Amino acid sequence: MTSDGLTFEALEREVRREARDETQRSSQTERVALVLALLGLTIALVSLWPPVTKVTAAAALFGIVMEVSGFSVYAFLPLRREITALADARRNFALDLDRNYPGYLHVLAWLRRFPKNDIRERLDYLRMRQASMTRRMGLVIGSAERFGMLPVAIALYLQLKNMTWPPSYSVWEAVTAFALVSFYAMSYFVMATKLRVDLYVNLLEAALAKTP
Repeated sequence: MTSDGLTFEALEREVRREARDETQRSSQTERVALVLALLGLTIALVSLWPPVTKVTAAAALFGIVMEVSGFSVYAFLPLRREITALADARRNFALDLDRNYPGYLHVLAWLRRFPKNDIRERLDYLRMRQASMTRRMGLVIGSAERFGMLPVAIALYLQLKNMTWPPSYSVWEAVTAFALVSFYAMSYFVMATKLRVDLYVNLLEAALAKTP
């Protein structure tokens, strides 16, 4: 097999094919829920920009319902996983490892089909991108992951604390809510990308160590 055969797109395809655990499926649903919540927030804020009519008020209510529903699903899924895991945490963790191990071996076997130099070159490139991403994350989002869903909770509070019909916000509440949720979403997707890069690095390192 030639060195041109190994690509990051092909590696992602192999990882997706073998990632069949409940966490992977739930994370996909969480991403969809987060996108729908952001869409609902945007609809609500745009619809409530003066002047507010019956039509725009109804659109705003639809957006608020979509937003609250999306964030509720987004918060419920990881909470349900954690509660379920607590019932027998060690055994569930072991079972999860057993489910994922064959997929891990499959991806390693697939990577070992490529020349060692090809794997090493892509690993060096990923390490460079990994370091660059870590520096950018420190400048842009800092330690935002420590706040959890607090920005989302604050944004929802600002929108719902004085809810009337027709719905209305002050300008600063609307801008603050949108900024908080946008920052949270950006942090989520940046962190998800970094975790994917970390996974690629770990897989390439393991494959390189075992490639003759």
